[in-house]
This record gives sequence, structure tokens and C-alpha cells, in this order.
Amino acid sequence: MAKENPKIINFVETGDETSASHRFRAIKPYEVLTKLGHTVTIRKFPRLDADVNVFQKHFLQDQVLDWMKKVPTKIIFDVCDDHFDRKHGKFYFSAVSNANLITCTNKRMEKRLKELFPDSKVFVYYDPINSLQSDSTKSFSPTKAIWFGHSTNLEDARPWLEEALKIGLDLTAHTNIPVQGDVPFQYIPFTPGWMEENLKNYNLVLLPTGNQPWVNMKSENRFVDALNAGCLVITNNNTLYGDLVAYGIYETGSLKSGLEQIVKKNLDVPTLVKLGQDYVRRTYNDEVIKEQWKTILNQLF
Repeated sequence: MAKENPKIINFVETGDETSASHRFRAIKPYEVLTKLGHTVTIRKFPRLDADVNVFQKHFLQDQVLDWMKKVPTKIIFDVCDDHFDRKHGKFYFSAVSNANLITCTNKRMEKRLKELFPDSKVFVYYDPINSLQSDSTKSFSPTKAIWFGHSTNLEDARPWLEEALKIGLDLTAHTNIPVQGDVPFQYIPFTPGWMEENLKNYNLVLLPTGNQPWVNMKSENRFVDALNAGCLVITNNNTLYGDLVAYGIYETGSLKSGLEQIVKKNLDVPTLVKLGQDYVRRTYNDEVIKEQWKTILNQLF
């Protein structure tokens, strides 16, 4: 969509800066679309004078569905999590049926949505890089580690976090609510901007996940941010992280076994991470996201 044909685009707010979906799926598009010449707002309710309202997951599900049925505008429903076979599935199916177009975070989710809704328009816009760039040639020592993510991911991460302490890693956890139970690692409650500013101070990022189908549809943004900040990533999920795994360590066993791969494979960690940085900066940059949004709007209008 060219600057000479600007639109009014409203994102219906689902949270604040403590919500990753709000930061990645509303604030960044606001910046990108504004640069393209559109009038963009983020509000707690739809705009009747907008050309398009963008809806996402929302706590007030009945209210959102009522809005979607009544607003006289084009509607985008943005899907950043796969809840179709889970607790909120009814809302998701209803929201898609009321949307003119569906957006999502990655190619895996795009494939899933096209299988579920073959008659719907489905398009991807990536989560942006959200960490400060750091030099990948910084000295590497796998001793200063961090796990970060939403607290709902903590249980799947806990076995590796507990093991990290047993093998002597200096471990930090950064999440949105206080960690329950004994936590001998450093816990830093979520503060907007903290991870973006401080991730570069760590050498190693632990990203163990569950392997449920809905987990594998999630965004890869944590791996992207870790690489951009110059960190080596160890994960047990090559479905979720796909091509990114080539620039980290993939280990389905213990964390210790993952770390041993550095020696066994004689890994040149700074070079590996530098290649990963080149990949994510090429793939997830603002120009790519801008082109994705041009495609979305051209399909919508």
C-alpha cells in the first residue's frame, strides 16, 4: 500500500508493555505502518472511522466478538498462539469467521491456519528483533546463563534450570510473575525494556520447551533476540525454532549433554553466533516486516 493511499488502522489493545503480544504485534506494526504513511492508533476499543481494526487474543472475548460483528470496517484477526484445540478454541474459531483476513507470526502457523481455514486469507508478519545488537565476538564462557519467557513456559523449562544450578551455572530467570517455590537462581521480575537492555550481558540462553503441537506454533522471537544480543542458545525443540537451530545447540537430553557438544564438536561459538546474527538481521528486520504489511494491506483493499 503506497503512501499516496493512506489508511486509518487501529489495533485493539489487548494489554500493555508487559505483554509480549502487545509489544511485538501492535507497537512494532504501529512504527512500521506510520513510516508507510498510514494513520495508526492503538486503543482499548475499535474505531468506527478506521479503514481496518486489528483484533488479537483478548480477555473480554464476548465483547470482542460483538465488536467484530458490528464495526463497519475491514477486520484483521491476528493469531500469535494456537488455541484452536484448547480452552479458548471457540473464541478463536468465531473470531476467524468474523475477520476479512488473518495474520500470524510464522510459516508454521500460516500452514496450520490454511489447513483449518482454506477459504480464508492468511498472511505472516514476523515478530521484530527486540534486543540490543551485541558483538558476537565477545569472549564466550558458558557460565553466565539466562532463561526468559512468560511464566506459562516455566514448568517446561524447570528441569534444565534446576540442572543448570547443579552444574554450577550462574543462572538468571526473567519472567512476568514471581516464581513459586524455592528458586536458588536469581529471579528478575519482568520490567519493560530490561531484557532488551541486558540480554547482551549474558553468554548463554536456555530455551527448553514442551513439545506439544500448540507450543510448536509459537513465535521464535526468543531465539531471534538471543542471537541478536550475541548469545549462544541451547534448545530441545527443533520444530519450534527450525532454521535457527543451525546457529545454536540442539539437545533433547540433559543440559550438560548440550554443553558438552561445544567441546565434542569443537564449536567456534563466536563464529556460529555471528552467522546466526547475520541470518536474523536479514530475516526479521523492519524492511521485511514493512513489505509483509504492504502485502497484507494490498490483499485487504
